[in-house]
Amino acid sequence: MGCIRSSEVFSDRTDTGAAQQVYRPDMRWKLSNPQHRLYILALAILVAGMASAVIIYLVAGEVPENVLISESEDFKKYTRQLELYGGTANVLAAEFMNWFKSLWHGKSLAYTVAVITIILSCGLFFVAYHMETDSKERK
Repeated sequence: MGCIRSSEVFSDRTDTGAAQQVYRPDMRWKLSNPQHRLYILALAILVAGMASAVIIYLVAGEVPENVLISESEDFKKYTRQLELYGGTANVLAAEFMNWFKSLWHGKSLAYTVAVITIILSCGLFFVAYHMETDSKERK
């Protein structure tokens, strides 16, 4: 089969008081290694984030179209005034802020959470992959 390491063999006392050798596999998780902890953390973030994104997507509602149509005339006047007072840069900044605010509502929030989760999890996997392990350091 394989060799039994001395750390895996323990002596147990029976009712008679005699010591008995019992094989117990090393049941400790390998969490003492920082690389394994980062892998587990990255996986936990990925699972929790994607589950949250699916729940948000299923619960979130759509933005009604008639609200967008009624605001189009007001938006044209608003854009014209922004350009008049602040120039093109002001219009671009306002459009960027409106786009950024839209990321945090409805179904687009689910996509935002999913993308942030993937980026964070991939970053942790990358850091964990490039960490030195104990066996590499000892060689």
